[in-house]
Amino acid sequence: MENTSPKELRTKLKDFLDIAKKETVRIKRRSGQCYILLSEEKYNDLKMELNSLQKRLLGTGHVDEKINTKKKNKDSNKDSNKDKNKDKNKDKNKDKNKDKKKATAKSVEKKIKSAKANKKASKA
Repeated sequence: MENTSPKELRTKLKDFLDIAKKETVRIKRRSGQCYILLSEEKYNDLKMELNSLQKRLLGTGHVDEKINTKKKNKDSNKDSNKDKNKDKNKDKNKDKNKDKKKATAKSVEKKIKSAKANKKASKA
């Protein structure tokens, strides 16, 4: 691969186009950005190869995708069942806590009533 700068590319454009027929030319700016110059024929070959590889990967990937989707569905069903059970347990605990609070409130009311009754009895 031939390396050059934009300035050198401008001054020797014809030479670099001739080089690009045979091999790729890398153009690097001062900022570090790089660009590649290559012949249209080489570009089309690379594009066709890329498309071919993508088709092969998508052909086998499609089967893998179905398998992964099934696994994800099973896992998500398990997770949703776990979440449902957790929610049920939370609801049960909330109900128990409410019952405890009611019982505590009733016992406090009873104690207050008995304390009032004791005061009345002691006054009389």
